[in-house]
Amino acid sequence: MNAIMGLKTVLRTQFYSNIQLMKSSINSLIIFVLHSPPLLEASPESVDVSRERLGRLDVMCKESVTNGDVPGIVALVARKGKIVWRRAEKLSLRFFETLKKSE
Repeated sequence: MNAIMGLKTVLRTQFYSNIQLMKSSINSLIIFVLHSPPLLEASPESVDVSRERLGRLDVMCKESVTNGDVPGIVALVARKGKIVWRRAEKLSLRFFETLKKSE
């Protein structure tokens, strides 16, 4: 019985230390976001980014979600402080079906 109580104590301690770490990380992120200049959008060519490569990245993101490799994707490409490409692919239930089959 003491082993179980000890394990519960260890797990509780780890849980609360993880919560504290998350709180400090969130606070750091908030400070970073508040003090960062906003990213502006620009054409890929204006910051020397290949439009063709961004197209390949777009296809890769769509295929990964469609094939069920990942449930969804949110991606952003920025260079020299300017956003040149962003994409959000919706949640795919196929990913979760694949997980159930592997269990």
